[in-house]
Amino acid sequence: MRYQIRMNPLSGGNLEALIKDLRAQIKKGEVVSLTHAQSKILLEELLRQQQSSDRLRRQNRRVRKRLQAATGEVVADIKDDVGGDASEPADTGDDE
Repeated sequence: MRYQIRMNPLSGGNLEALIKDLRAQIKKGEVVSLTHAQSKILLEELLRQQQSSDRLRRQNRRVRKRLQAATGEVVADIKDDVGGDASEPADTGDDE
């Protein structure tokens, strides 16, 4: 039997408490339901992580280009190995 559980509201948007609560509910096999505030917390964290990942990907690409220019050694583009997006815009190096 499946039933819907409303999570306890969190004071101050505590991401760690939210994650702990979600893990407990998922482990129990419960249907997870979030409040508007909890959804906002998770969405903001997800977007922050995505921006950070994109920034690091661009930085790594610039480092590989500099290494190749300095050594003449062709450095493999690791983007394909870590799930980079082929539709990602080309790095111009202007955002250093």
